[in-house]
Amino acid sequence: MIKKLKNIDHLDDFHPIIGKQLSLKSRIQNRKFGSNNYSLKKIESTNIQNPLPSENSRCNFEKFESGLLLRINDNQDYYGIPINVDLNPSIRLIKGTERIKLLGIARLIKFFGGKLDPIRKRRFFKFGLYNDNFHIDLKIVDLRLSLESNSHNFESEKAFFKDSILSDNLIIEEKRNTIE
Repeated sequence: MIKKLKNIDHLDDFHPIIGKQLSLKSRIQNRKFGSNNYSLKKIESTNIQNPLPSENSRCNFEKFESGLLLRINDNQDYYGIPINVDLNPSIRLIKGTERIKLLGIARLIKFFGGKLDPIRKRRFFKFGLYNDNFHIDLKIVDLRLSLESNSHNFESEKAFFKDSILSDNLIIEEKRNTIE
C-alpha cells in the first residue's frame, strides 16, 4: 500500500496499520528510531491505482509502535508505505563487496610470491579500500522496491532492522571481501 501524503506529517491513514509514532520516552530508549537515507533505485507495483514516486527519490525508514514507515520524498511530493508483520514483508539487506587494492612495493612483493614480516608490513603495506553501495530489496504484497545507500551505513542499518518489530522477516547477505 503506497499512499501519496498531503504533507510530510499527514500520517492518520497509517495509524490502524502501524500504530502511532513512538513517544519521546520510547525514542530515547531505542536511541535509533529512524534509518539513514536511501535512494530509490527501482519500484514495481501490480496495483497501479496510485501514482508511484520516481527513481532516485530520497527515502528513509521510521519506527512506529507496531511496524515501520518508509517515507519517500520525490521532489517535495511525499509518499508513505506502512510495513507491519501482518503484511508478511520480505526485507533483504545486501552488503556491497569491499575490495582492497595493494599499492606500491607491497604489490610487487606479493606479485613475485614474497611474504612480508609484521614490521615490514607496516612500512610497505599500503592499500586502497573500495566499497560498493549496499542495497535493500523490499517486497510487500503487491509492491517491490530496491533501495541503495552508502556502504558505510550497513552496520548501523543492520542493527536498526534487527532491533525492529520486523526482525523475523529480515535476510542479511554479506559478500566476501577481496584483495586485488
